[in-house]
This record gives sequence, C-alpha cells and structure tokens, in this order.
Amino acid sequence: HTMTEKFTRIETAELAGIVGKEGVTIIDARRPDAYNGWRLKGEKRGGNIPGSRSLYAGWIKEDYWEDVLKSKEINFDDRIVVYCYDGPDAEMVAGALEKSGYGNISI
Repeated sequence: HTMTEKFTRIETAELAGIVGKEGVTIIDARRPDAYNGWRLKGEKRGGNIPGSRSLYAGWIKEDYWEDVLKSKEINFDDRIVVYCYDGPDAEMVAGALEKSGYGNISI
C-alpha cells in the first residue's frame, strides 16, 4: 500500500450520500474506457458514478492537461472527491488538482 495520507479518505457510504449534491464534484481518475463502461478489472458493473467527470491520471503528464482541466469546469469552492480502482491514480489526480489551486479534496 503505497498511498500517503495527504488527502482525506472517504468511505463508499459517505460518497453515496453526497452524489448529486450541490457543491460536490466527483472525479473519476480511471481510464476513459473504464469511465465509459468497459469492465477492465472484472468489476460486476461497468460505468461511472452518476454525475462524475472523467479526468484520467494519464493525462497529467500531457501538454494538454491544463486545457482538459479547464474543460471540466470544476468549481474551486466545491468539495472534490477523486476515485479510481485502487488509490494511486486518485492520489495523483488529487495532487495535480491541488497544484492547480483546488482545495477540499478527498479520495
């Protein structure tokens, strides 16, 4: 388990309770094909959390990262929750968001 405890951890039940609420942005750090429904890790159901935005961790190192980030129209005041399959990608995206000026980030 290589994840640091830099960002607040959120449990599934708490996440379920804030999905769709005003002032909350949910970010899916998985590959876009997973976000779009492909079951890449043998999950029972494909797809994404309703209302979440795809912000793939692999895009961080690309020249277009800032453009992609702007296109997602994430409110700086929102509570942001980043999820992925097993943690490292969520932490990477959370770190990149923080570097771009976002706060109140959970994974």
